[in-house]
Amino acid sequence: MANGYLAAASASMRALSGGKRDAIAPIDPSAVGWEHALVAVALLVVVVTASVMAPVGELVLQFLPMLLEILFVTFATLAVPFVVLGVAAAWSRQREKLPLLVMFTALSLILIQVTSLVLSLFGLSTSTALIGVTAYFVGRASRTVLGFSLGNSILVALLVAAGIFAASFLLLAMPSGHALLGAA
Repeated sequence: MANGYLAAASASMRALSGGKRDAIAPIDPSAVGWEHALVAVALLVVVVTASVMAPVGELVLQFLPMLLEILFVTFATLAVPFVVLGVAAAWSRQREKLPLLVMFTALSLILIQVTSLVLSLFGLSTSTALIGVTAYFVGRASRTVLGFSLGNSILVALLVAAGIFAASFLLLAMPSGHALLGAA
């Protein structure tokens, strides 16, 4: 089981290096099934929930309503790359590659979340830069896995960046967002 998951993770991360042009074996979408992709998404959910809940520690119950709203907005922004890649795969009639794209996106987002958490320990705010990094990863996946042209890959990346930016405004519509704006 673990060897199969690691082989699937390796196949999905090969999408970043551009498996078609390198000397390594081409990317095999059949190496990644939905069971592998859903494990990666579950791992992403755990990492994101821990990174949102951990800073408040023992005060979780006191801040639970606000934390749930922040988690809702966070998961809405994290859903954008999955939706854009799903639409891109359906548009290009390559639905069989969707588990590979989902796993690649989930592993990339885990890497981005962990990097953001580590950088925040040093007092660095990286939220805007990480939107660009996420857009790059998704654009790269659309080019490598789906075989999109450079222009179409840039369009996919721009859609992801705009979608994440727009989804982040959901917090302003919630009571916690109003409270955070009033505190600033």
